[in-house]
Amino acid sequence: MVVVSFPTNQLKKKLKLSGDFQKTLSETLFKIGMELESINDDETIIDIAGAGNRIDAVSLEGLVRIVNAYVGNYDFYFPKITKGKNTINVDKSVADIRPYMGNFIVRDINIDDELLTRIINYQEKIASTFGRNRKVIGMGLFKLTELKFPLQYIALPAKQIKFAPLGFEQEMTGDEILKKHDKGAKYGDLFAGKDKLPILRDANGKILTMPGITNSNDLGRVEPGKQDLFIEATGSNPTMLIQLLTACALDFIELGGKIESCTVNYNGKKVEFPQFTFDKYVLSISEIESKLGLSLSSQQAVKLLKQMMLPATAKGNSVLVDVPRFRSDVVHKVDVIEDVGRAYGFDNFSPLAPTQYNFGKKHGKTILFDSIISSFVGLGFQQVVSLILTAKSEATTKANVADNGKFVELHSSRALGLDSCRQSLLPGLLAIVASNKGYSYPQKIFEVGECLELDKNNETGASTTWKTSGVIAGANLGFADAKATIEALGRCLDDYKLKIEPMEDKRFITGRCAKVTGKTFSGLFGELDLQLLRNHGIEMPCTAMEIELKQKK
Repeated sequence: MVVVSFPTNQLKKKLKLSGDFQKTLSETLFKIGMELESINDDETIIDIAGAGNRIDAVSLEGLVRIVNAYVGNYDFYFPKITKGKNTINVDKSVADIRPYMGNFIVRDINIDDELLTRIINYQEKIASTFGRNRKVIGMGLFKLTELKFPLQYIALPAKQIKFAPLGFEQEMTGDEILKKHDKGAKYGDLFAGKDKLPILRDANGKILTMPGITNSNDLGRVEPGKQDLFIEATGSNPTMLIQLLTACALDFIELGGKIESCTVNYNGKKVEFPQFTFDKYVLSISEIESKLGLSLSSQQAVKLLKQMMLPATAKGNSVLVDVPRFRSDVVHKVDVIEDVGRAYGFDNFSPLAPTQYNFGKKHGKTILFDSIISSFVGLGFQQVVSLILTAKSEATTKANVADNGKFVELHSSRALGLDSCRQSLLPGLLAIVASNKGYSYPQKIFEVGECLELDKNNETGASTTWKTSGVIAGANLGFADAKATIEALGRCLDDYKLKIEPMEDKRFITGRCAKVTGKTFSGLFGELDLQLLRNHGIEMPCTAMEIELKQKK
């Protein structure tokens, strides 16, 4: 959920709403997909999450554009900007740290105390919400007149970085900033495990900022007055970078500034910011009707899209739609069709009686899982639920399993060391046994859950399987205990004709592992390998089983 707050007097001044302000604002926001949380003489708080978390709604100017367009008092267009000659060079050293940067210049902007406070709040709100606490994206403002171009975005060892961070007069090294500066202590984990830190410096070597952490105290301290500003944004998501800078540039134009573009040089590939361009979509009237149930002409659809700040042109029975680059909520033509519905007003739809009547029942898969759970519980096992995310090293090296190249890996995730989706439930169970060494034995636990692996033949690029796994830890355990559990599980599932054959698997002791095949499941079971147990710090013998469930239709 993204909640924003604005001065009430500024909203009343800029919004072109008739009638009772609070009532009209609340109703209009609701139709757009937002919600008025509270309002008083000083502050108005709005939840923008229902509108798809639009990045352009975080600022006062952006929200005003959205509301005024919806009530028919604003026509969206991209104003012309000055093509600038200033360049920022991106060094390859930032590629695996914080790879993307975008910039533009604002000239002749007059900033008073209230506006400066709003800009700072806007930066922090973007960084903490869309920016995921500055991990995905963050931005900064600098005094343009004190910069010498071209600038350089580069990563250096922490000890080679030295500047006075915002709020400090004395210079500090990168290490000291991460320890002593409040933002360094709070966001230093952004660069955990990295031997370098990113900085932006000018042609004279003066450091503007350590992106994601803090600006310099001299170049990054913006004060009230008429001035020229340099705007920068960095992060790990290039699409969001474009969206943020485009929306932000529009805001500064409406605040009276003049925008001048900057060119970012990525080792020869030049990208200009801000990008006042459109993504193109073509909607047929039949598509709109099939999704919304509305019989509209192409001209009517164009008028509705205009209310949602989407310039469009009617062409026969189709509509050509221009989607501004800052629309973070539009990723598919269905999102554009949804905006047609919003502008039409969901409260204006005529309800239709259902033409088919169906009775709900449990899915066959649910019935099977319930049976598995009941069976294990009846055999004296305790159910556990673990994360579908895992550390790849935990699921391979530590689990005596070779990497098959089919792990679904997360992009640049370092949270708790989780970087992949699991292919097996067994490592999670062993981790639980290892953390319960101080409790009495035997311990009998099981899990039923999803596993995921890459599959190029699947539309999504990955396939999901449902598995169940069980572990028994205790003294005097053997292969017979695992076999007895498997056979009992088969009986509980009315699967009496199990086929059991010897097999070898590095997770199990040689000669004490078997493959099982039945009508409802197939998998393997046996005594776990001693080295595998040592890898997890488990001192008791363990038997285990892992089977893949055959889903009932």
